[in-house]
Parts: sequence; C-alpha cells; structure tokens
Amino acid sequence: MSASTIHTTKMPIGLRANWWAKITAEGESAHPTYSTPMSLGGSIKAYLTVTTYTRQVAADDTWQINDDVFASATLEQETDCTDVELDATVFGHTLSEDGESTSAEMDAAPYGGWAGIEPLVLRDHSTVYRATVLYKIKAQQASEKMEADTLTPGNFTPKNKSITFMAERDATGAWRVQKEFPTFEAARTWIMGKFGATES
Repeated sequence: MSASTIHTTKMPIGLRANWWAKITAEGESAHPTYSTPMSLGGSIKAYLTVTTYTRQVAADDTWQINDDVFASATLEQETDCTDVELDATVFGHTLSEDGESTSAEMDAAPYGGWAGIEPLVLRDHSTVYRATVLYKIKAQQASEKMEADTLTPGNFTPKNKSITFMAERDATGAWRVQKEFPTFEAARTWIMGKFGATES
C-alpha cells in the first residue's frame, strides 16, 4: 500500500489548559517577549476563525497573482474561571494593590500571547498532544460581559467565562506556532519555553 492510500486518523478529543501572557517587548524581526503566563482557568472551548484578504492580479487573460492572504484571526475562548485580577490584566483595567479593579472609559487591552493544548486520539487509540501558541493577541473590549443568574432549587446552570481575542502577525510575520508531543507535560514545557517561563 502506498503512503498516499494509507488512512490516517487524528481526531481532537478535548481541550486542556490555556494561558495568556502579556507582551513585555517587541523587537525587529523577532517574536515578542512575555511576562509570566497566567492560567485562564479550566478550558471549555476555544474556536479559532481566520480572516483573509484576496490578492489578485490579472494579465494575459489569466491570473498572474491569485492569493488568499492571512489578515487576522479571532479566538473565542470559554473557561470556568471568572476572576477580577485576570479580567483587569487581560482587558487593561486598573488594579490596585488591595485587589480593587477600576474600569475606565479609556482602558485599552494590552497585547499578549495565548496558548492551549489539544489532546488528539490516533487510529491505534494512543493520544498525542497538540500545543498551540498565538504570538500576538488582544482581548476585544466588547466581549467582556457579566452573566449571573440566581440559584433556584434543583437547577444548576453556571455561566462560562467568555473572552474574544483578535490575533495578529508579530514582527516576524508569524501569528501561530504548533507542535505535537507524546505527553501533556512535554507540550506544556514547550509552551512555557515559547513564553520564556519555566513554571506557571
């Protein structure tokens, strides 16, 4: 059987762990450097949508250039953690030393990096772990919201924490890097290395 006819199975079966790290510096032709990564909480979902633009040049009755080019990406993130300090950091609010977060009209979300790990099951029932890092993202202010319902007897319907991020290219022109590993810990270690951290 030739390689081109071999059926390969590699199916996502979940999402484990996700981090955000504030960008501390951006140099020329280099990836950003980051502060210590913050856990965004237990992962519930992360949906990535890529936006492109079309670059076309027609001449001699045909396309000389016909490209679909990356413009940006949108990451819709849900976790099980709603936290005042985390929100203040990600959305750019003012956090006092005693933990008081003040939201103001001119608040601007800072740029950061995002990372997560997807387990994927293979045809032989083994699992590999795909680590993804988005080099440069920013939380969208309009995605911040408060959702809280009163508890009623016999009904437990918690509200997930939701943040929408916009991803851009960094100074190298890259916007994402991915690698697969045999264990979760190996994937986590690789991510921490991309953030320049050893523990998180």
